[in-house]
Amino acid sequence: MKRVLRCTALVAGLMGLGVSSAFAQRESIGKDAGRSDKNAGISFRLGSATPSRGYEAVTVGRDLTLYVSPSAAIVPTDIVSSESLATRGGSDMALTLTPEASSRLSQAMAQQPGDQLVVFVNHVAVAAGTLRFDARANLATMTGLSEAQAQRVSSLIAKGGTPTGPTLTVVPAQPSIQPGQMVNVDIFASHVPNLRTYQLTVQAEGGTAGALETMDLFVNSNRADYVFGDQQKLEGMDKVGYRIGVVLMSGAVDVAEPKYLGTFALKASDQASGTFRVNVRTDVSTGLWDADTQEVAFFRGTDAVITVGAASGVGRTDK
Repeated sequence: MKRVLRCTALVAGLMGLGVSSAFAQRESIGKDAGRSDKNAGISFRLGSATPSRGYEAVTVGRDLTLYVSPSAAIVPTDIVSSESLATRGGSDMALTLTPEASSRLSQAMAQQPGDQLVVFVNHVAVAAGTLRFDARANLATMTGLSEAQAQRVSSLIAKGGTPTGPTLTVVPAQPSIQPGQMVNVDIFASHVPNLRTYQLTVQAEGGTAGALETMDLFVNSNRADYVFGDQQKLEGMDKVGYRIGVVLMSGAVDVAEPKYLGTFALKASDQASGTFRVNVRTDVSTGLWDADTQEVAFFRGTDAVITVGAASGVGRTDK
């Protein structure tokens, strides 16, 4: 079943399974300051329980609302070492920073309110803890994390923020086209546990002239690598906002190796030239949800690179 829907909760409009609450949470998260940070890995932002000028609201977990700074206070390259410390109530995360990062954090805390450190994974707030900072020791400590949160953050830091969990990847059918031509890009998911619902949009950036714009979208559910196989599902195709939304009628799937989600057809304008980078958007238009309608934080894979104006390459054959 395909419909053209213009509501924000695209899939929620197709079935009343509580998915709307997850999309409402995504509305809040999607407006966070992470838009200014193109790092697709992990970052830490100052946060406060009290609204502050320049801060934006995000939801952490089911019901914790915090207000976060417009830029990252700490990124993986700022961290010399990290240690998860078991406590009676959960875990603390101790981050030893470089002297330069420690100085920047001191300045940020002096200029901006906030006694919380909020962890973002690919622009989604996934954890928060009270911040204790010892500038002389270059030590920032998050308190009040769960053991699972601390372990996940430690794992990401150890890998330099490199995506190791749920990931959305864009793959172009061919690497180059001419002005006025079309090119399809497929979206794949990998390492996603308990997936039941997804919503997708893409955006193209870069180039030296013109634009690479979305013109159409579809889901080829007959592909052997389609994520939901032949299970019963509902699809929503927003041909105005160019969003794909799909939800299983029941159950969920565990996605290990890359599985196909959908396809977007992009067209190079007549004036387009140069190299364009295509990826999924990280605002409210894109999201993954599990069987309990809880949002699954995801990483964006490496940008798909499409050159306009070069000799057209040989495209891959879709399955």
